[in-house]
Amino acid sequence: RILPLGVVLPQAWLRQVVLPQANPWPAKPEPYEPGPLAVACPPHSQGDNVFNGCVCDAGYSGVIIGTFSAPNFYSGTCEAVSCPSRSLGKSVASGCVCDNGYSGNITAISESPF
Repeated sequence: RILPLGVVLPQAWLRQVVLPQANPWPAKPEPYEPGPLAVACPPHSQGDNVFNGCVCDAGYSGVIIGTFSAPNFYSGTCEAVSCPSRSLGKSVASGCVCDNGYSGNITAISESPF
């Protein structure tokens, strides 16, 4: 509605009608990276995150695949590789020694045969 020139309005009325009010809407939330984008690589693997890919550590075997299923947002595991025949130990990752009568070094690597 347009008022005639020279009309003086009460200050309180001006604040309510003419002056802008603060934004009544809440601020936008921070961006959220859902799923594998924000998930660190699981135990015994390395990489930036699940989305960019994880590789099993030396002495471990497996495949990690990013998914959009909570809570992990990945499937697969990296399992310790058993000590080879004619050697003793829990796993290649924890160390193996050759049986009596055999010699050599057993070293964990990241490629098959691990």
